[in-house]
Amino acid sequence: LSAGTVDTDTGVWTVEAADIDELAITPVELDATDINLVLTLNSQEIDPDTAVVTTSTSTINKTVYIDPIADAATLTTVDTTGVENNPIALDITTAVVDLDGSETINKVVISDVPESATLSAGIKNIDGSWTLQADELTDLTFTAIGENTDITLTVTAHVKDVDPDSGIVSETATSDVLVVSLADGLDGPDS
Repeated sequence: LSAGTVDTDTGVWTVEAADIDELAITPVELDATDINLVLTLNSQEIDPDTAVVTTSTSTINKTVYIDPIADAATLTTVDTTGVENNPIALDITTAVVDLDGSETINKVVISDVPESATLSAGIKNIDGSWTLQADELTDLTFTAIGENTDITLTVTAHVKDVDPDSGIVSETATSDVLVVSLADGLDGPDS
């Protein structure tokens, strides 16, 4: 909370009345779980004639709804070498970093793939890029036919975060490059 003091043993916050109007709550980073609060309001009234203090307490339940914001995934690529016309293993890993389980890697796009090259998984798009699911990165290979130069691939991991209560969707993407250094494969594949 933006004001008040917390009892670290119970997690209960005490906030003075003067701070209520500007009170704000900051959710846990990487967690869009809604926050359920129990608000206990204590008030005192002093009788001006008798000076008797009357205390009253009321409790209300409030939920702070947290809209999701997709967090950038971790994305690691490792440059590799191989021989043209032969499958070359690509080392690409990606994962979500959120804590509440609402995020997924909804696709991985590999772009700047030469027209003559293929991947062992995924779907080739009209623009020449390839779209894969995260589980297709395991044992992924790249084969370049008739290429014997360095090829720089761009890998982009797309994260989607969906709020289970409101259905609000947030998306983001993270990119990295992967260089494939190719040597001439004079005798073709499997030679």
